[in-house]
Amino acid sequence: MTKPKPLEERERLNWHKRASSGFFENKGIWYIDSYLKGKRIRRKIGPDKKLAEIVLKKWQVATAEDKFLDKKKKKKCIRFHDLCDRYLVTYSKIEKRSWDSDVHFLKRFKEYFGNIYLDEFSSLLVAQYKADRKDKVKDSTINRELGVLKSMFSRAVEWDMAETNPVKKVKMFKVDDQKLRFLSEEEIQRLLENCSGDLHNIVMVALHTGMRRGEILSMKWEDVSLKANTISIPASNAKNKCNRDVPITASLMGIFKAIKRHPKSPYVFCHSDGKRFLDIKKSYSHALRKAEITDATFHTLRHTFCSQLALSGVDIYTIKELAGHKRIEMTMRYSHLTSTHKQKALDKLNNKISPLNFPIDAPIDTHGSDDIVSERRVAYTSTIN
Repeated sequence: MTKPKPLEERERLNWHKRASSGFFENKGIWYIDSYLKGKRIRRKIGPDKKLAEIVLKKWQVATAEDKFLDKKKKKKCIRFHDLCDRYLVTYSKIEKRSWDSDVHFLKRFKEYFGNIYLDEFSSLLVAQYKADRKDKVKDSTINRELGVLKSMFSRAVEWDMAETNPVKKVKMFKVDDQKLRFLSEEEIQRLLENCSGDLHNIVMVALHTGMRRGEILSMKWEDVSLKANTISIPASNAKNKCNRDVPITASLMGIFKAIKRHPKSPYVFCHSDGKRFLDIKKSYSHALRKAEITDATFHTLRHTFCSQLALSGVDIYTIKELAGHKRIEMTMRYSHLTSTHKQKALDKLNNKISPLNFPIDAPIDTHGSDDIVSERRVAYTSTIN
C-alpha cells in the first residue's frame, strides 16, 4: 500500500499544477486559479475538466480584448489640440527654423477642425479642408499647410498618439515652380529708396548675397570677415544644415564698415538693448507699400538675387553655389532666364562662321552655276537668321 504524501507536499504539487495550467482539481471539482491583468482569479467550475479549460480560455481572450480596447480608448482620449501643442513644443521649435510660421498654421487648424479626437480624423475631413481653402489662398499656400498637418500626424504615429496618418492619402496641388516672382531693376531702386536704417542694410545684404531672412537676422560679427571678404553661414543657421561662405561685394563692404557695432551684442542687426531682430515683416511690408510693389515677400529678394545672376549670364552651377542650394533642381528654376544669353552666344558663333567664307552680298564667279549657289546661299542664311 502506497503511503500518502504529506499535506505540504500535496499543496506544493497543486501549486505547480495551477501555475502551469491555470486550473486544478480538488476532490473531483475543478477550479480556475490564474493571474490575469495582475489580479488573481479563482473560480469554482464543477466536475467537468473540459468545461474548466474552455472557461479559462474564454477568460483569457476577454482579458486580451479588454487590454486592446483600453489602448484604443486611451488614444481616443487624445484630442487634436493636445497634438497641436505637443507638436509645436516637442518637434517644431526644436527641429524647424520656420517654427514661427507653424504657430499661425496650428492656430488655423484649431479653428477649423476644433478639438476633436485624433481617431475621428479622416482623409475626407482633410480633403474638405483643402477644398474650403481653395478659394481663399494660393495652391502653394495650401500645400504648405497640408505639409505641416501631414508632419503633425506622422509625429503622432511615432509618439503612439494615432494609428494612421489621414493626410497621406490627400494629394497636393500641382504648382508651377517656374513662375517665380523677382524684382526688376526699377523695382529694386524704388524699394531701396523707401528703406532706411537697418532695414535698408538688411535688404542690401539680401540682394547682394541671396541670404535667407533667418540667416541675415542671425548673422554675428564673428561670421563677417572683411579681410577675407566673406560671410560665413554656420550650419545651425542654414536651412539645409550645411556650412557655406558667401562673398562680400564692394557695396556690402562699405555697408558693413559703416554699421555701428553694439558694444554688448554679437549680432550685426539688433535693437538698442542688444537683442537680435526676430522679424522685420512690418517695416518691410510698409516699405513695399510706399514703393508700390505688390505680390512680393522678403524671400522675393532671394529670387531676385538668383534671377539677376541668371540674367547677367552667370552659369547655373555658380548660382547654385552662391545661393547655397542643396540640389541643382532648385537652381534650374532660373535657367529659363538665360535664354537671351544663349541667343547672344549663338550670334557670336554665327559671326565666326560665315557661309562659304565670303560676304553674303559679294559677287562671285559661279561658272554657270548661279542658280545653284544662289539657292544654297538663301537656304543657309535662312537657317542662321
